[in-house]
Amino acid sequence: MIRVGVIRGGTGHQYEKSLATGGFVLQNLPKDLYQTVDIYIDREGVWHLNGLPVTEEMLASRIDMVWNALHGFYGEDGKIQQVLQNLGIPYIGSDPFTSMVTMDKKLLRELLTNLQVKVPRGIYIEDWGNEDRDETVAETVRTVSTKLSPPWIVEPISKGAGDGGIRANTRDELVTVLSQMFELQMPVLVEEMVLGKDVSISTTTDFRGEPIYAFLPTEKDNHRTHLTKKESEPLQKLAKEIHKNMNLGHYSRVEATITPRGHIYVRNIETIPSLHEGADLHKALADVGSSFKELAASLISKAMGK
Repeated sequence: MIRVGVIRGGTGHQYEKSLATGGFVLQNLPKDLYQTVDIYIDREGVWHLNGLPVTEEMLASRIDMVWNALHGFYGEDGKIQQVLQNLGIPYIGSDPFTSMVTMDKKLLRELLTNLQVKVPRGIYIEDWGNEDRDETVAETVRTVSTKLSPPWIVEPISKGAGDGGIRANTRDELVTVLSQMFELQMPVLVEEMVLGKDVSISTTTDFRGEPIYAFLPTEKDNHRTHLTKKESEPLQKLAKEIHKNMNLGHYSRVEATITPRGHIYVRNIETIPSLHEGADLHKALADVGSSFKELAASLISKAMGK
């Protein structure tokens, strides 16, 4: 029986989301096929194995592989992947380099642009400097409002927000958000919001006879596929191309917007799709007559090199 260590929790701001994904995996992996091992990382970064504090080095003898359920910082930026590689523990997900690139908004946008994938127009603020806050923010707002149309989306460049960033509809709202970023000295990306249907497309490798399999796109918030075939097919094709060209590992989730004219803009890529109750991926699986059990068997088999 394969011993599957499920890593969840973590020190990042997506702690609760990680607990939910990890909890779902722990509860729903078939008990007749896998022995699940709960690996919990608390907010202070202390590792626990089935409730008891452990060191990272102790894991290798206790588990056969890892299902990484850490969202955001440390879980999706390549750090945990490097730890597991150094320990020689197989894991589900992308390699350290790919994880790092997709987590960093600037690097991700540059790579997608090189792949001729459309991304929303944006402006980077990487160094706030030591000048007066109000003057610096006012000048930044003038630059943004001159080059980009509202509403705007403000996201940390390398923190892997993954929750859509902060929306600012007016200049006053943009001043408030950027003032907060200045106080935190946090590099940010200000993007122009693309209007259209916000969708997610989940992909996985070597599934149902396809090297890269793209599930049907799912619309944001309502978890329903209200797209036409004419809209869905290019979204699936693009997601498969991105997965292949970026070497996204065992599975991934592309967040995009398709405009009324059919133009597709990629907003974000997750190397660890959410698996909490009601997550998009469950709807995508159901739409093609699949299930978490089938996907899990495929992911674990690939991670174990079988």
